[in-house]
Amino acid sequence: MVTKILLVTLFIFAFATIASDSLYIYVADWYNHRIVRMEDMFGTGWTEFGVHGTGTGEFDGPCWILQAHDGKLYITDRGNDRIVRIDDMTGAGWIELGGFTSPRTIEQDDAGRFYIADDFAHLVVRIDDITGAGWTEFGTLGAGVGEFNRPGHILPNHGKMFVCDAFNHRIIRCDNMSVAGWFTYGTFGAGIGQFNKITTMAFDESGKIYLADCDNDRIVRINDMTGAGWTEFGTFGSGIGNFDYPSHVAFDDSNRIYITDGGNGRIVRIDDMTGAGWIEYGSSGSGIGEFEGPTCIRIIDPTPRNDVRIYLNRGWNLLSVPTSEPQPWTVFGNVPYGYDPSTSDYFTADSLHPGKGYFILSMDDDTVELSRGLDNYSDTLFPGWNLIGAVDHAISRHNITTTPSGLGIAPIFGWNGMDYFDTDSLKPGYGYWFLSSGHGRFNVSE
Repeated sequence: MVTKILLVTLFIFAFATIASDSLYIYVADWYNHRIVRMEDMFGTGWTEFGVHGTGTGEFDGPCWILQAHDGKLYITDRGNDRIVRIDDMTGAGWIELGGFTSPRTIEQDDAGRFYIADDFAHLVVRIDDITGAGWTEFGTLGAGVGEFNRPGHILPNHGKMFVCDAFNHRIIRCDNMSVAGWFTYGTFGAGIGQFNKITTMAFDESGKIYLADCDNDRIVRINDMTGAGWTEFGTFGSGIGNFDYPSHVAFDDSNRIYITDGGNGRIVRIDDMTGAGWIEYGSSGSGIGEFEGPTCIRIIDPTPRNDVRIYLNRGWNLLSVPTSEPQPWTVFGNVPYGYDPSTSDYFTADSLHPGKGYFILSMDDDTVELSRGLDNYSDTLFPGWNLIGAVDHAISRHNITTTPSGLGIAPIFGWNGMDYFDTDSLKPGYGYWFLSSGHGRFNVSE
């Protein structure tokens, strides 16, 4: 694809600083037909929205919560076969979209598209926005390639799509909305490599996969889709280290693990997969501090996003700076390598310029924190491959143009630490390859 590309490994994560006293915990309280928000694991600031029904401000089994790129809350309203968008916990800006058959979860990719696990329809639905524009379906009932049996969760990730195929007791990785690259892991059972109704999944900062193995009453962590590094935590019960139908896993910025323990009517936080630091909140009921079948937990930062934290892996990393001014190479502790598209050669750079991509060799795992400040830019394009950078927020390819128009003749390529992937967006801190058919300019705008 790209000549003279250095092999790199990276994990870069754009973040907002979340202090222990500055976070919101959102819970989908299924059988109480409401969404709950609180400020900590003691229930401080308990706020709820929703009652049972079919109208505005009403739910019938809300199962999932997502804070999208626009800051609004998206909720799957399973019993009413719809998804709902609200501005905040007052319910302002209520908009709904129907046409589903018991939608379970909703997630968003880097380009802003939404993926819904349409449970009883045994398929994945992708839409561009809450109007339903771009409605695309993938899947049918079965256990083979391109088939699902009540998919519980879809996570788009770097051009791939990961699916929890609940009643086939497996997880799936494939290309976006396609059978291409189809790969499965898991069979029915209670041993290593086996699941019993696996409903949701999550990735931690290192890329490890966490799985809610509901009917085995445990949480499982694996390194990758081969199942390497299998680690499990939890047994059936109601005490410390016990679960009764755990259905979702989430993380805060300290990598602590949050779990919805549905059958016990509580949420749990642990420090790691040993169960250290166990703290629980809630009991069965419908009042304050009570849940009935909590199904989703989200840890959301209520503060403005002011910084970008860049995680460097030991080895080569491909990155860019989201700042308005150039950054000295010493920020990253090693000399960066830029790419000159006019000569197709690499060069050592004294500083990192906004809008450019760079390779940097890190001797150890490290973290660099930079202030945001670059919300748009324009830079020169040369025929062939150009190494470009990102702005200080995720931006869709729809906001990327060339002058003259139409110079981009191939997808934009990023690197996920294992291989290259084509992407529809640029994320803060990443570097990307862009193929141009001629001379011109590359423009990134709001």
